[in-house]
Amino acid sequence: MQGFINYLLSDEEEAKQMRKSFIFYIIPMLNPDGVIQGNHRCSYLGVDLNRRWLHPSRALHPIIYAAK
Repeated sequence: MQGFINYLLSDEEEAKQMRKSFIFYIIPMLNPDGVIQGNHRCSYLGVDLNRRWLHPSRALHPIIYAAK
């Protein structure tokens, strides 16, 4: 990820055009509670966060809700 960030911030013409055309949100880790338990895909409660992206619940999937 560090290489990507460095590229986006570089003086390369393509990087400059990307910065003009897009907004980039870089979230270092969306699921720290699940990762602590060794589960990189599911939350602390065992919910697959990838499957909740389109319609997250504020109460049940607060991390996804806040990120969107």
